[in-house]
Amino acid sequence: MLPPFFPRLHFWTPLLAEELRGPLAEFSVRASSPSMHFESAAQCRGGQDLRVRGPEGRQCRSAVAVLEG
Repeated sequence: MLPPFFPRLHFWTPLLAEELRGPLAEFSVRASSPSMHFESAAQCRGGQDLRVRGPEGRQCRSAVAVLEG
């Protein structure tokens, strides 16, 4: 779980992708639902996809990370 104050999720997601998978060639992110500073969030991953889920499993952001090479 991420800290309750997470307005920087937009910046943390590519850093998490790089840490988990290595240098990135491309990265794209799409916000699909608002996330409030007082809500808890969890970052999930599967394959090239990363997701940020808010309370009750609501998807807040999705991202795709493409590795170099």
